[in-house]
Parts: sequence; structure tokens; C-alpha cells
Amino acid sequence: MSNKKIYFQVLVLMVVFTSCSKSQNTPQKPENQPVYWHAPSKGYVLESVEGTNKLYGVSAAGNVLIDANVLPENYANLVFTEEGDQLVGTSDLFIDKVYFYKLTDTTTVFDSTSIDFSVDPKINAEHFWNLFNDYYAFFDLRGVNWEANLSLLPTVTSENLYPVLEKMVQPLNDFHIGIFNQEVNITSGEARILEHMNAHLTAELQSNTFPELLTAIRSRVPIIHSKYLDDAFSSDPNGNMFWGLVTDEIGYFNIANMGGYAPIEDEITAVNHVMDQVMNDIQQANIDKIIIDLRFNGGGFDGIALEIASRFTSISRPIFTIKSKSRTGFIEEQAITLNPKGDYQFSGEIVLLTSPFTASAAEIFVLSLKDLPNVTIVGEHTMGIFSSILTHRLPNGTYINLSNQVYTDTFGTVFEGIGIGPAQENKVPFLSTEDFNTGLDSGIEKGVTILE
Repeated sequence: MSNKKIYFQVLVLMVVFTSCSKSQNTPQKPENQPVYWHAPSKGYVLESVEGTNKLYGVSAAGNVLIDANVLPENYANLVFTEEGDQLVGTSDLFIDKVYFYKLTDTTTVFDSTSIDFSVDPKINAEHFWNLFNDYYAFFDLRGVNWEANLSLLPTVTSENLYPVLEKMVQPLNDFHIGIFNQEVNITSGEARILEHMNAHLTAELQSNTFPELLTAIRSRVPIIHSKYLDDAFSSDPNGNMFWGLVTDEIGYFNIANMGGYAPIEDEITAVNHVMDQVMNDIQQANIDKIIIDLRFNGGGFDGIALEIASRFTSISRPIFTIKSKSRTGFIEEQAITLNPKGDYQFSGEIVLLTSPFTASAAEIFVLSLKDLPNVTIVGEHTMGIFSSILTHRLPNGTYINLSNQVYTDTFGTVFEGIGIGPAQENKVPFLSTEDFNTGLDSGIEKGVTILE
């Protein structure tokens, strides 16, 4: 999260059509006629004509323009390959594929002659309700009766539109939810995060706002540097990782972000360069025990999480599945595998430190390694927001973020809303009055005890 909180990402669409063999008899669209592609798992329609691409959002309420000119330089490197009547999108930064299907009859999904542009508050509230009704995946899990919010729609006015929308989503306590434009920035679940992070702090140390919480979290870093690493540590150029030795036998590796290592097109290359340094230092130190600290990590890109995790497994293994909520139900379940990478993979004992601030892509890292026999989790439950963020727009231009993907581990468990946590005997609060008063870090202390 740092100053970016969680990386709120629009599904990125750099549309690069790579040629595939086609029959000579394949009928071609007349020149200058648009081709439409539909991604049911995202609620998107892509219009392509004469090298220009427009992106629309579709729901039961109608069609809304998301981006009038999809330019590669404005988006991450999600590359689409045209395979017959499909566009298959892949990216090193995203761990699942995106499937667009060619529309031969647009009236079944999308009417290009009926695009909603409106500042009418009731129309925007209706679109908002339908976007969540069509694509949000966790009403039952989070105990919310979404249909009950229908009664709020007639009450919407220009003055109360955003307070009403906020009232709808606050009970979901999902920090991946966002409502934002130039004047509005609404999230869901901030109060719940503050409650969890303040649980072991006396009143004078508690954070009342999110910026205060970030300050409290950052104040713990110098203690780790000085007390536990003796100020002898290495870090990446952007301060997203630092690592060193807690003892002669135990290493320490702090991963603060799953992004921000380089410009977006160079992220994977940059993080792998840093990981080569990390793994070389671990190997040179000749250690077989390490503490990996994710308590400060609010997320980023799932692809980066798996790139880092791949250095801590020596075999390829399935780790979880992902399925997406569409207007017709859950579709396109994809199995994700973690594969070892690099010249050296660490296979010794690992303690993973987690906290309620450990979120999103950082939780994907935990999900990827938690079942290894050499891994022990210490700390607190993670935030419980695993889904990638699905972004749409309202007719008035406001952006909407929501969660529409279900991540399920190999045992069939879904951790959305509850997070992944330690066994009872390994529960240690990240922020506590005791640690602030003593200048200690109880998570690291517990990790060392387990590994010694």
C-alpha cells in the first residue's frame, strides 16, 4: 500500500495483434467496419477499427465508454494474440489469461448505437448497482444482501449520489472496492483495517486515519535496520526490498512492494535482477534458514509476487485456481502453477511474517508458499483481498473498482475476507504497545526462536 495503498489497476489493454495462420476462405470484414470482441469475465467490449481501439463496459444497465482511444503507452504490456474467433491476452505482470470472443451479433451483448453518457444521478446509481450485481463475487461470503440496496435507488439525488453509493459498499469491507473521480475517493474496509491494526495498541498509539497508520508502520523499519540487521543490509534502488542477516545462521528478507521496481515495461526484468542479487547473497552467506517479512506489503502485481516466490521452490507445483464472476455466473477457471526460476532456489526453513496490512499480491505470495513443508507462518491474518481489481466507469465518468475473481487453494479453501494466518501458537501482533515501549519486534523475535 505505501503511498499508493493497494495498486488500483484498470485491466490493462495493450492490444497487439500477432498474426496467426488463417484459411484463405475466411470471410473478412468490409474495410473500415469495426470488429467487436467481448470479454465476459470482465464485462468489457473492445471495438477495433482502422487501428483504433475503444473499450466499453457492459452490464444489465447498459453500455458505457471506458476508453475512447486505447493507446499502448498508457497501459501495461498485456499482449493479445488473435486465435480465430478469440483474442487471448497474456502479460508477465498478470498470472491469468484474459479471453475476448469475437461478436458476430453485437445485439446479444452490446449495442454500439446506445452508449450511456449521463450525469443523471439515478441513471448512475442504477449502473453502479448493476455493475456490482453482475460482476462482484463475494456478496454471500461477506454477508451482504445486495438486492436490499435496490430500495436506495429512488432516493438518489445530485447531492447524495456518492454518499448513497458509499453506503451500499461499506458493509462489504473490501479494500479492493473503489469509487473515484477528480472530486471523490471512496474505499470500503478502511475502518476494518484500522480496527485490526489498532487492536494491540493503547489509545495514545492508535491510528485514527490511514495516513497515521502508514506513519506508524514505517516507524518500525529503522528498528529492524538497527537492532536486527546492525545496519548492515542491502536494498534495491527504489527501496522495495531490503535483506541481510539476523544471525550468522538466519537471513532476513523484507519485501515491501510487489511493484515499483522500474517503469511498467521493465518491471519483471528489474525485479529478477534484484532477486538474482538477493539469492546470490543468500547463497554466499551459506544459510539454510530465512525470515521473509511481508507485514509491510500492501500489494502490487501478482506476476511479480510469483516471480519472487519462484526463487523459494525447487519443483513445479499447482498452487491455486482462479475463476471470474460474469453476468451468467462463474466462468473461465484457470489453474496456476508455481515454477522454480533462477540459478539457485532456497529450500531451507522459511518463516513468513504476515499482518493485516499484508494485502492483494502480497497475499498471493503467501498463498503460493504456505503449503510447503519448510514454511511456517508467524504474525497475524492477512487482509483477505485476493481478487484482481476489475475497473468500470459510470455514465458520468466516475471509475468503479470491484472484486470479481475467486482464488481457491489446492485444498478447496477460499481465503477472501478472512486472509491467511498462523497457527495459534505463532500469532504475534505486528503493531503492539509492548513493542513500541521495548524497541523490539516480536514477529522477528518469534521467527528467530522457531528457526534456532
